[in-house]
Parts: sequence; C-alpha cells; structure tokens
Amino acid sequence: MKKIMIFCAVTGSASSYDSDGMYMMIIHRVHEQGLPSTQSELVAELQDWFGEGSQNGEAPDESTIRRRVRPIWRKLR
Repeated sequence: MKKIMIFCAVTGSASSYDSDGMYMMIIHRVHEQGLPSTQSELVAELQDWFGEGSQNGEAPDESTIRRRVRPIWRKLR
C-alpha cells in the first residue's frame, strides 16, 4: 500500500470555520462514496456542510475552500 502524506500550510489570520472538521468530512466522503467527478462538486458539498453546521448558515467562500482542498484534490486525482 502506498503511503500518502498530506501537508497543509495555513497562512493569514485564524479561521472561524472548522477546517479540521472539513478534512474529516473529505476523508469520510471519499471513503464512503469515492471522489466526486469534479473539484467544484466537492467544494459545493463542503459549502453545504459548513452551512448546515453553522448557527446562521454561514460558510467560507468558494475560493477559501478551494484553496484548502486543492492539494488534496491534486494528490488524489
């Protein structure tokens, strides 16, 4: 089995969103359903996930999620 290591560098101010939870959601989604067809589909699912988990329905903008997902997406595609 090939060992995959993923390193994510986060710069800037601390996020008020649950990034660790997002990574867990990605792992669970890929394990249960595989990768979606496109990165945009994954980003949309994550925006929904963030919105459902917040008290006021807020979610990070698409570009923020895409920036965090991009290295994972590239490694798994």
